[in-house]
Amino acid sequence: SAHSIRAEEEAPLVAQMEGEGQSRQLRELAFKQDLQDLERDEKEREFKSSQEFIGVDLLTPEEIEQVTLHADAVKRRMAFNGRERERGMLETVARGPYEVP
Repeated sequence: SAHSIRAEEEAPLVAQMEGEGQSRQLRELAFKQDLQDLERDEKEREFKSSQEFIGVDLLTPEEIEQVTLHADAVKRRMAFNGRERERGMLETVARGPYEVP
Protein backbone atom coordinates (compact mmCIF):
# COMPACT_ATOMS: atom_id res chain seq x y z
CA SER A 1 0.00 0.00 0.00
CA ALA A 2 0.98 3.63 -0.17
CA HIS A 3 1.77 3.64 3.57
CA SER A 4 4.38 0.91 3.31
CA ILE A 5 5.96 2.41 0.19
CA ARG A 6 6.30 5.80 1.86
CA ALA A 7 7.77 4.20 5.00
CA GLU A 8 10.34 2.30 2.94
CA GLU A 9 11.31 5.49 1.10
CA GLU A 10 11.63 7.46 4.34
CA ALA A 11 13.52 4.84 6.35
CA PRO A 12 17.04 5.88 5.19
CA LEU A 13 16.32 9.53 5.97
CA VAL A 14 15.04 8.74 9.46
CA ALA A 15 17.99 6.43 10.11
CA GLN A 16 20.38 9.16 8.96
CA MET A 17 18.82 11.83 11.16
CA GLU A 18 17.73 10.06 14.34
CA GLY A 19 19.26 6.62 14.43
CA GLU A 20 18.08 3.10 13.63
CA GLY A 21 15.48 2.95 16.41
CA GLN A 22 13.26 5.58 14.79
CA SER A 23 13.56 3.89 11.40
CA ARG A 24 12.41 0.58 12.87
CA GLN A 25 9.47 2.27 14.57
CA LEU A 26 8.46 3.86 11.28
CA ARG A 27 8.55 0.49 9.47
CA GLU A 28 6.52 -1.13 12.26
CA LEU A 29 3.95 1.66 12.10
CA ALA A 30 3.56 1.22 8.33
CA PHE A 31 3.28 -2.55 8.79
CA LYS A 32 0.53 -2.15 11.39
CA GLN A 33 -1.30 0.28 9.10
CA ASP A 34 -1.14 -2.27 6.26
CA LEU A 35 -2.50 -4.97 8.57
CA GLN A 36 -5.40 -2.75 9.56
CA ASP A 37 -6.13 -2.05 5.89
CA LEU A 38 -6.10 -5.77 5.10
CA GLU A 39 -8.40 -6.60 8.01
CA ARG A 40 -10.84 -3.89 6.95
CA ASP A 41 -10.81 -5.17 3.35
CA GLU A 42 -11.41 -8.74 4.52
CA LYS A 43 -14.40 -7.66 6.62
CA GLU A 44 -15.85 -5.80 3.64
CA ARG A 45 -15.40 -8.89 1.45
CA GLU A 46 -17.33 -11.06 3.92
CA PHE A 47 -20.49 -9.16 3.02
CA LYS A 48 -19.77 -9.14 -0.73
CA SER A 49 -19.55 -12.88 -1.31
CA SER A 50 -21.00 -12.66 -4.82
CA GLN A 51 -17.98 -10.71 -6.10
CA GLU A 52 -14.57 -12.15 -6.89
CA PHE A 53 -11.48 -10.62 -5.31
CA ILE A 54 -8.10 -11.60 -6.71
CA GLY A 55 -5.02 -9.99 -5.21
CA VAL A 56 -4.70 -6.47 -3.91
CA ASP A 57 -6.04 -3.39 -5.65
CA LEU A 58 -3.53 -1.30 -7.55
CA LEU A 59 -2.55 2.12 -6.27
CA THR A 60 -4.71 4.94 -7.51
CA PRO A 61 -3.10 7.67 -9.64
CA GLU A 62 -3.32 10.01 -6.63
CA GLU A 63 -1.49 7.50 -4.42
CA ILE A 64 1.18 6.98 -7.10
CA GLU A 65 1.70 10.74 -7.35
CA GLN A 66 1.84 11.02 -3.54
CA VAL A 67 4.45 8.25 -3.31
CA THR A 68 6.51 9.78 -6.12
CA LEU A 69 6.47 13.25 -4.55
CA HIS A 70 7.37 11.80 -1.16
CA ALA A 71 10.29 9.82 -2.64
CA ASP A 72 11.61 12.96 -4.36
CA ALA A 73 11.35 14.95 -1.13
CA VAL A 74 13.23 12.25 0.80
CA LYS A 75 16.01 12.15 -1.83
CA ARG A 76 16.36 15.94 -1.74
CA ARG A 77 16.47 15.96 2.07
CA MET A 78 19.09 13.19 2.18
CA ALA A 79 21.23 15.05 -0.37
CA PHE A 80 20.87 18.25 1.65
CA ASN A 81 21.88 16.46 4.87
CA GLY A 82 24.94 14.99 3.13
CA ARG A 83 26.03 18.40 1.81
CA GLU A 84 25.42 19.95 5.23
CA ARG A 85 27.56 17.28 6.89
CA GLU A 86 30.38 17.78 4.38
CA ARG A 87 30.26 21.58 4.82
CA GLY A 88 30.66 21.12 8.57
CA MET A 89 33.84 19.04 8.27
CA LEU A 90 36.89 20.77 9.69
CA GLU A 91 39.49 18.77 7.79
CA THR A 92 39.70 17.23 4.36
CA VAL A 93 38.98 13.58 3.93
CA ALA A 94 40.74 11.59 1.24
CA ARG A 95 38.41 9.35 -0.71
CA GLY A 96 39.31 5.98 -2.16
CA PRO A 97 39.08 5.13 -5.87
CA TYR A 98 35.80 3.24 -5.41
CA GLU A 99 33.97 5.73 -3.18
CA VAL A 100 31.23 7.86 -4.60
CA PRO A 101 32.17 11.55 -4.27
